[in-house]
Amino acid sequence: MMHEDRITDLPSDILVSIISRLTIHEATSTSILSSRWRHLHAYNTHLNFTKYAIGEMDRIIYRSQYDLDRVVNHVLNSHRGSRIKEFTFDLHRCGVFYEIERYFEFALTRKAEMIHISPGRLTFRRLPDRNGLECLKDLSLISIEMSDQYFQFVVSNCPILECLTVKNCSKLENVAIVGPSKLKRLNLSFLSGIRSMVIRNAISLVSLTCFECRRECSVQLSNIPKLTKLNLRDSRYSRTQVEFISQMPYCIRDQLQLLRLSYAYYSSSDLCKLNLELLNNSWLQFVNMKYLELVIDKTTIHDYYYVSRYACRWVAAFCTLEDVGHDWGS
Repeated sequence: MMHEDRITDLPSDILVSIISRLTIHEATSTSILSSRWRHLHAYNTHLNFTKYAIGEMDRIIYRSQYDLDRVVNHVLNSHRGSRIKEFTFDLHRCGVFYEIERYFEFALTRKAEMIHISPGRLTFRRLPDRNGLECLKDLSLISIEMSDQYFQFVVSNCPILECLTVKNCSKLENVAIVGPSKLKRLNLSFLSGIRSMVIRNAISLVSLTCFECRRECSVQLSNIPKLTKLNLRDSRYSRTQVEFISQMPYCIRDQLQLLRLSYAYYSSSDLCKLNLELLNNSWLQFVNMKYLELVIDKTTIHDYYYVSRYACRWVAAFCTLEDVGHDWGS
């Protein structure tokens, strides 16, 4: 008895929605099901080029350093949809050559709402076309070198951008986010060449993450009325968390409700200096803080006596603390 295929009879937009929840490898494999399914994968709205998403193909067909690049190009060249929702490229561990700028521009031409790219130490040399930036809500660029001009061009042409992450970039020197925007979450981390960071009139910003900000970096924060979450990490070579927080305007510091502090690469003498620094800034008070989380990298910090004293001094600075969490890292 032949069973009726009711799934194939569903409208095409529903089938495309189903396919878009599969990995690239799985979505492409649906083309053999029937003539109805043959080209549906070409309208996939979630293009995730990660080692997990590509699946078994990395063990089957990658015979040279260019094979992976050919697979990605084939998927993009055969894509027929006018819009996509998500474009993710995270294959930097494969050690192959990429046309990252072309991939980024492809995602923009398809009006992607989310673009996450992490190729591993490549440089964006030419400015992208403005077309498509107006649809972008979530942008993450990791291990991509870019100039101040490139950063400013992208930020100023993304009117509905809500989440922005820029990490592991040494050429970016001056970061400026000025004026009303819809930006809610901002992550600026491991920017080894940064000289100045200006965030002003970011009226929608709720969360700020900054890992290992240079001591020489000038930080200016003003008129960020909704900022309640701050995530900082320092090392012995970066600006300390006490320096960062003590230089924040009172009105912004008093808004904070969640503070996450991470530590790495500290000797006992470094931790002793941090304790003294915090003691010398005992005037620091957080009137609305609800949650404090301390993240300690146990592989690089071994003197827990000074760590515990440092943690206690932080707790003492909070008048309204409801919970304290700790993570000893890995």
